[in-house]
Amino acid sequence: MEGRVLMSIDYNHKENTHTVRGPLAALPVIFHEKLPSSVLDVGCGVGTWLAAFGKLGVGDLYGIDGIDLDEQNLLID
Repeated sequence: MEGRVLMSIDYNHKENTHTVRGPLAALPVIFHEKLPSSVLDVGCGVGTWLAAFGKLGVGDLYGIDGIDLDEQNLLID
């Protein structure tokens, strides 16, 4: 396709630390204390934001990512 730009992401999940501290602080502000009952995260990586939603009580979580990751690096099931 003309004009289409192909790109790849060179991202190493082992070298980059993911914590839920930021999402835990941001989510109540973003959702004004009324969190959703379910979350779909497309491009979830290791599940940082999903883990934060889970810690805040959201029970129905699903993440999709295009990169195969070692399950031991995931922050969610």
